[in-house]
Amino acid sequence: MKKWFNAMYIALTLIVALPPLAKLYGVAKGYDCTIKGGAAYPIVAVILTAIVCALSYLYKPKKTKATVVICITLMLAWGACMICFMDDVFVGCLGVVLSLVLLGRMLPATLALITGVTIGVVLCMFSVFADVFGSLRADNSKEVYAQYPSPNTNYTANVIVYDHGMLGGKTEVALKNEADKLDLLMFHFEKKELVLYSGKYSEHSSIEISWIDDEFVSIKGVIYDINGEVLKDKSTTDQ
Repeated sequence: MKKWFNAMYIALTLIVALPPLAKLYGVAKGYDCTIKGGAAYPIVAVILTAIVCALSYLYKPKKTKATVVICITLMLAWGACMICFMDDVFVGCLGVVLSLVLLGRMLPATLALITGVTIGVVLCMFSVFADVFGSLRADNSKEVYAQYPSPNTNYTANVIVYDHGMLGGKTEVALKNEADKLDLLMFHFEKKELVLYSGKYSEHSSIEISWIDDEFVSIKGVIYDINGEVLKDKSTTDQ
């Protein structure tokens, strides 16, 4: 049974470590990373965490309290990452640190208990804050208002609106590379959008956008290439 117990710890560590590692890989390569399968992945993590908690109670009585608290903290960290902070590399890495603590049980029981409770409370507070003041988060306030695909459909100029309520908002035109995508295991990678233009919130309904060809797009009379370079006119590219 001890082998199964250790295998559960290792499996739990891998499950929680993969998303932030994939996220870090995406950041290094300039990609956005998302998990395929919707809620299936976090559900598996939660179930496995519950099993580890039960095994900790049954087979590690001397470290029951500390181990179970760390398991629960790990579950809280995982839920917080998935629900509120999946775009935050720091919080994702925090999940890895917690899982490594869980795996190695490197901390003394008392210190592990204090650390687990403290981090769990902090994560819960962050989750509540993000839920109550969700409009302050880029993801919650972000809305794609309009899309303008290039003639060859390899790129899309997205008009993105950020509504921050009383704090105001803004309008961005971001270029999305539709062709540069990668699927690896349960992760989907897409090239990060390149922001070509940023303006006032009220501009989103009247901004003028048109593609000149597959490599040049006009935004409010200013021509940009697909690398974000600003050109005064199309003839500049022919010189």
